[in-house]
Amino acid sequence: MNLYLIGPRGCGKSSVGRLLAEALKRPWVDLDERIQATAGTSISEIFANHGQGHFRELESNALTLLARETAGVPHVVSLGGGAVLRPENRRVIESSGVTALLIAEPKVLVERLLADPATSTQRPALVDPRDKHWSLLEETEHVLALRMPTYQQCANLKLDTSHLTVPEVVQQILRWVERVDSSLLTPSRGADA
Repeated sequence: MNLYLIGPRGCGKSSVGRLLAEALKRPWVDLDERIQATAGTSISEIFANHGQGHFRELESNALTLLARETAGVPHVVSLGGGAVLRPENRRVIESSGVTALLIAEPKVLVERLLADPATSTQRPALVDPRDKHWSLLEETEHVLALRMPTYQQCANLKLDTSHLTVPEVVQQILRWVERVDSSLLTPSRGADA
């Protein structure tokens, strides 16, 4: 079973995923990075040139392929913030793993996004700027309010990362994994990939 990390931008899915995979001696995949590598362009360029619908198709295809590829060799998988929006993606995730929801206060998410240089170059706006002039905080609050019910529905574990370091988040997830499914703690063949 894969261990999927879900949640909004800035909650730490990539940083936590990388360190968690090391601790579990499992391969790690950042689905957004895989999509960008396959497409040969950034997610913001995919949105700008082809629209959000096209990106969501690429995301669904990449997730389905990843779930097939990882059968028998569990991975830690960091998913993009909107990956759980499609019902077919939620079915793939549920059938191939367990899910940890990483969340943080909107103000903290914005601070983290502003500190990340990839925010402006690789991440598209999630709300239509023609509807309203959105600040990053307003956009974050709005998107979080819309997505939180779906995040909650998908989560096997919910963890607020607002006041935790990445290693602290990893330790809490490891304790949860130990209680829920200790087989995830057993390294698999091919885990050093």
